[in-house]
Amino acid sequence: MMRRSLTFLAVMALAAGCASNPGKRQKIIDDEVARLRAPEIPLTSFGAFEIRPIAMSPDVQEKPEKVAVASDLGQRLEAQLRPTLDGWAAAAPAPAKGRTLVIQPTVVNLRIVGGASRFWLGAMAGDSSIDVDLQLVDKASGRAIAKERIAKSSGGMSGAWSMGATDKNLTQYVIDIANAYLVKYHP
Repeated sequence: MMRRSLTFLAVMALAAGCASNPGKRQKIIDDEVARLRAPEIPLTSFGAFEIRPIAMSPDVQEKPEKVAVASDLGQRLEAQLRPTLDGWAAAAPAPAKGRTLVIQPTVVNLRIVGGASRFWLGAMAGDSSIDVDLQLVDKASGRAIAKERIAKSSGGMSGAWSMGATDKNLTQYVIDIANAYLVKYHP
């Protein structure tokens, strides 16, 4: 019995470790960014950058636990993007200084299985998923130059095998994909 328990714990630790494999994680981010369309106007045309507070669909707004996750996502997204955007603003050529790009993230769909549900129900707790629309707007004209949906999900079985790590990682994936998308189009 002790041997089975140790084997089970070793398999669970291995599965949890795979959930955060940096090479695999970067490939997922790169693949997701590759499917997103380029903005209609080069991001180098802008010399100032605003990140609006995260917006939420009515479905997300009606549940406090979803609002908490979405709000945390918005704060972490801004914290990760701000240094890059500030660097771009400081290095922008004179003609771009007068143009502002507004970044408006909106959480459209959100279902993150909590740790207790994942522990007690495992794969039966279902999948976790998050869909975020990332809209880029030229502030002066009000024209959207890009609106891309970043959609990530984690299957119930992978959530169970990783002891909930894949569920918790979804918001960071969205943040990393949004950052990589902006960096790709602001060479």
